[in-house]
Amino acid sequence: MLELLHLNEPDGLRRFRESCTTVTADSWNDFKGAAKGELKTRMMEEQDGLCVYCECLLDKLRPENTRIDHIFCRSQYPERTLDYTNLALSCSNNSCDLSKKDNILPILPEPGCNRYFRLVEGTGEIKPALNMTKEDKKKANQTISMLNLKCDVHNRARRKRYLHMKEVWELSKSRDDVFDLLVKFCESGPYRNYMKLLLFNNMESFGIINP
Repeated sequence: MLELLHLNEPDGLRRFRESCTTVTADSWNDFKGAAKGELKTRMMEEQDGLCVYCECLLDKLRPENTRIDHIFCRSQYPERTLDYTNLALSCSNNSCDLSKKDNILPILPEPGCNRYFRLVEGTGEIKPALNMTKEDKKKANQTISMLNLKCDVHNRARRKRYLHMKEVWELSKSRDDVFDLLVKFCESGPYRNYMKLLLFNNMESFGIINP
């Protein structure tokens, strides 16, 4: 899951929000055109072209295949309809925003959120991190379920990405900077935080003792 920072609010969104007498859930229906395109472009840049939840690559050439998600849904939090910090780009697969619907996630896409999860190398599944409290494990399982992060499409894609990382390791394991190379590999493509979790949790299997 991306750890969102929302650094630079687009001018078009700010101006539209300031033009509204009162922000309601229906205000979103009037937000369109160039300003909405600017918003998608800015979020695509800030998210490095990845879905906020599953971290798959978004289709930059077909923006209609991406969705702007309200992290806190408009129906329950209408005052946050035009709040930039409440918006994120999601994929249009049978998961993530489409699966979440109007539910409120127990774990939000914010700094520190990935401490709740781990990636299983053999299957590509996302599971709760080990050694958590019962309450935190429940939150992790609920979030995984709400976003359908265990769907076969993502499991296969994450496993394929992991096998690619193993290939990079096989070619580079004799180098002193192999750990840095693997971190760069994780950060250069999809599923980046999930891949980094797997790397950091299994450094001994990669022959890395003191990174």
